[in-house]
Amino acid sequence: MDTRKPNIAGKKYEKYKDKHNESVIKEFNFYDRALKEDLIVEKRKHFIVVKNMFPYEIWDGFEVDDHLLVIPKKFTTTISSFDNEYSNEYFQILADYEKKGYSFYARANQNVRKTVAHQHTHLITLNYNKPVKRLFNIAGKILWWL
Repeated sequence: MDTRKPNIAGKKYEKYKDKHNESVIKEFNFYDRALKEDLIVEKRKHFIVVKNMFPYEIWDGFEVDDHLLVIPKKFTTTISSFDNEYSNEYFQILADYEKKGYSFYARANQNVRKTVAHQHTHLITLNYNKPVKRLFNIAGKILWWL
């Protein structure tokens, strides 16, 4: 289960969605937004790694310590569209961050939870000392207890 706290990042994300037309968000180029927001952690030839503006608070039943995104510089909706040079760099980034303790996750283009069409991969580290014992979804609001 992935979620953002309703009182922190979740509200910030909802305000962002309300402020921007949903169709604009779906077609928005993450690379351009990351440059605008000065979120860059690392630049490579074909990709950037950035801080997530709306990080998850919980992933796989634990609190999230860090949440980054790997974003291709060219707009694409799928990993399958990467050519060999893009694929090699992409998997090198994943390998480098896996060594640092990051897990990675990318939603398929058809995934109903995917809110932005521009392909991006989540890099997430967890705090294994803070498991979530109970998680409830009440009227679309996520509540949990540690």
